[in-house]
Amino acid sequence: MRDTLLAFANEYDAEMDSQGSDADELRSINHPLVFLFLGDQTEEALRQIRKLNGNQWNNSEGVVYLHVGTKPVEPDENLYSWALPALSDDKKKFVRTRTSSFTAMRRSCWS
Repeated sequence: MRDTLLAFANEYDAEMDSQGSDADELRSINHPLVFLFLGDQTEEALRQIRKLNGNQWNNSEGVVYLHVGTKPVEPDENLYSWALPALSDDKKKFVRTRTSSFTAMRRSCWS
C-alpha cells in the first residue's frame, strides 16, 4: 500500500509540475505568501526561490521575502532584511541589543 501511495504521489507531482511549465502558461497564487530565511548561509537559497517563483507565478510580485541573519542582504523588490548583531557572550547585552534592533525595525516597517 505504501509503495502504491508513493507511486501515485510522485506521478501526481510530476503531472502538476508539467502543467505549469509551458513558456506562456504561468500559475497564479491566490493567498498572501511570505518566505522566511534564517541565517547568513540562506541568501543563495533565497535568491533561487525568488527566481523560481518569478518564473512560475504571474503574480509573484505579491510574495514577500524576509531574511534574518547577522549580515544584511542586498535589498530588492519585496525583499526585506533584518540584520541581528552577532551573538555575544554577555547575554544581557545581547538581549538589550536584540530588543533595540527589533524596535528600530518595527518602527521602520510601520512608518
